[in-house]
Amino acid sequence: MLDAETGLAEVWIEQGAASSADAEFRKAMALIERQRSQLIREEYKLSYLASLIETYQKYVDFLVTQGKAAEALEAAESSRARVLDERLHTGGRARPAVRAAAREQLAQSSHSVLLSYWLGPRRSFLWAVSPGGVELHELPSEKKIAPLVEAYRSFIEMLRDPL
Repeated sequence: MLDAETGLAEVWIEQGAASSADAEFRKAMALIERQRSQLIREEYKLSYLASLIETYQKYVDFLVTQGKAAEALEAAESSRARVLDERLHTGGRARPAVRAAAREQLAQSSHSVLLSYWLGPRRSFLWAVSPGGVELHELPSEKKIAPLVEAYRSFIEMLRDPL
């Protein structure tokens, strides 16, 4: 069902019907919430998590394309929260919604800029959240970024100067 909802959203995108696509993605998100607690066998959970991640990747990409940076950030952070919840086996307890406005308030109270990254197969994103709002930056695909991150991590772990 999750793949069907996501597929229908993609059809709406191709047809130029953004509001219908958004409605289908929201149905998919609701389905995720309903399904997650019903999975018992571990092999079902693994394929479910793979579908979940793919669905969120498509939804985040769609929201960015629609110029909805704050909503895309909220979807990305919600995705991370759900995947982490599944991996920690917490039983899907209700958790507060991820809101960009709350991130802006945290940035203001801490006098900081919060960075959130999202790696995707076609393109990736960086959100910079400051007291003034959410700023979105498009980055290359995960395939291009991952080797750079791994190389940097290796330098740090070897206690060498990364520059």
